[in-house]
Amino acid sequence: MAYFGIFLLVIWLVVFVLQIPQSVSTESGADSIPSMPIQSTEALKLEARNILDSQGRSGISSAREIFTKAQKLDPEDPQIAYYLAWLDDLNYSLKDEPDYTPYGNGEPACQSASNRYRSAIQLFNEIQPKDAISQEMIVEIGHYLSNRDLAHRKAIELYSKHILTQDFDLSNPVTYMALVSRGMAYFWLREYENAGADFEQALKHKASNQGNCSGGHEGSGLRTVSGS
Repeated sequence: MAYFGIFLLVIWLVVFVLQIPQSVSTESGADSIPSMPIQSTEALKLEARNILDSQGRSGISSAREIFTKAQKLDPEDPQIAYYLAWLDDLNYSLKDEPDYTPYGNGEPACQSASNRYRSAIQLFNEIQPKDAISQEMIVEIGHYLSNRDLAHRKAIELYSKHILTQDFDLSNPVTYMALVSRGMAYFWLREYENAGADFEQALKHKASNQGNCSGGHEGSGLRTVSGS
């Protein structure tokens, strides 16, 4: 019986020893390693905008790198596509060389608005802009299309589809600016009846609405850059 008891004790010790590495490996395995925090696209966009707010023109390259990182995380975000196109436009405007190619991507620096903002327009067509910054981006793209490309019809379509929908609210300064801009686009197309209708509707509202649109993405970092 004594030998049998010793035998059981040895078996128990062997089992105990064999279990120790398993428990240690489990505790020190992947589950115990703290996961690295993953930055959201919203956090990255905020970081890039803060750089533009605080550094102005000197922060363009850093901000663009962060927006590019955000785009890799969410390639379907129309705001990011707009920011990148806008920064490329700004970089070109700050250079004296006519053949300047930003970031060595092989694309011509001077591009039509239709080409420069193609990706942003396509993504906005898939995701209806509802927040103020997105709607203001739509107004700005419309201005670029109308003023740079003379693509007034495209600008009208953009305003009508994304901002001037049914029961739009002209107390919103961005909506007011979209209505006036659409009226101007109609005017340049010599569609005076449509232009007059938009202007008349705009005049029914307080004149103080006109010009209240920030025109530079207040809170987004773009006004600081363009004005610095």
